[in-house]
Amino acid sequence: MGQEDGSRARSALTVIAPAAAGGGWDLAAREFQQATRTESIVNSVQVVNVPGAGGTIGLGQLRRLEADPTTVMITGAAMVGGVEMGGSSARLSDVTPIARLTDDFQVIAVPADSPWETLDDFLEDWREDPDIPVGGGSAGSPTTWSPVSWLRRPNSTLPGCTTPRTRAAASSPCPCSRTPTARCGSA
Repeated sequence: MGQEDGSRARSALTVIAPAAAGGGWDLAAREFQQATRTESIVNSVQVVNVPGAGGTIGLGQLRRLEADPTTVMITGAAMVGGVEMGGSSARLSDVTPIARLTDDFQVIAVPADSPWETLDDFLEDWREDPDIPVGGGSAGSPTTWSPVSWLRRPNSTLPGCTTPRTRAAASSPCPCSRTPTARCGSA
């Protein structure tokens, strides 16, 4: 980026939030907007929401801008799933990450009167009854992957899957499915 491009970016910046207003990426983009204004880093910051397809519509728009120094995009781990599950032609390898702003921690919550007191209690019941509902965030997000990753322990099987997990395969995708899914064997 040349000196003139840097001046343009400090004068006006567009932040793509590849989600609808009020979503996680939108909130992160607006916090970024506020921080850059408050710290006088950029004079004018505009957040543009581009919702749809797990964020890949926004990713596709950013990819087409080809090194526009006045546009950045907020994204995260859910984009990985959005790209893979949605079959998007836009790939994360088409763009360059320049900063990590947060970490995504996954939390499992159950009702206070639930019979489950530990993750192992829940997993034991889930293996016996894979129809126990599990909810999460956006399709393809870590909250979608988490149930699968808990069961990817050595010598375990995913609900609906008859292939035992071996130590060597514990970190590989489930052989019953080509995409991360909470109901392995159904895809």
